[in-house]
Amino acid sequence: MKVYSLASVLSMYLLASSAFAQDKEIYLNRDLGFNVEGYNYNQKELPCEVDKYLVKDIVSRGKQQNLVITTVGTGDSIAKSDAAVLAIEIDSLSLGKKGFNFGANNENNVLPAMKVTVGLIKGSEQGGTVLAKHSCAILTINQVSPGSSSVLDMGTYGMSVCDATHKCLNDLSKDIVDWVMPQL
Repeated sequence: MKVYSLASVLSMYLLASSAFAQDKEIYLNRDLGFNVEGYNYNQKELPCEVDKYLVKDIVSRGKQQNLVITTVGTGDSIAKSDAAVLAIEIDSLSLGKKGFNFGANNENNVLPAMKVTVGLIKGSEQGGTVLAKHSCAILTINQVSPGSSSVLDMGTYGMSVCDATHKCLNDLSKDIVDWVMPQL
């Protein structure tokens, strides 16, 4: 009788289960909604390209969890598929500077933060639409400017406001994908 170690049994299980694991597929609307007071809609893009970074991070995180996320900009492919659709609306955005805060209750934010509403739209037989609020923020100035006590020092230590915002978006994408997975 051959005896297997726990590690070898676990690795065989993981190999077998990954061979039978079926990737889940969803569509992600890459044109994030942004409907907040105070934002200049004449701009060609959102500050720090928050929409592009968030979409890229969500797709990347989904791939790590065997979630196939196809980004779409029109409804054509959505209408021809049974896959769920992930839609995101930015509720508020703060870039950590006075005058660069958009949305309710952001006047006092001194560090990058973002709040979004995420909707997972599925067929009625699959549970319909599910909504959830998600947010991210840089908790302390020391996380983005070690040794500093002022947001005005950002850049001195090699991290810009946009760098800090992208760090926040990385955390936000993880939160969103972790929320989506059990919903599918």
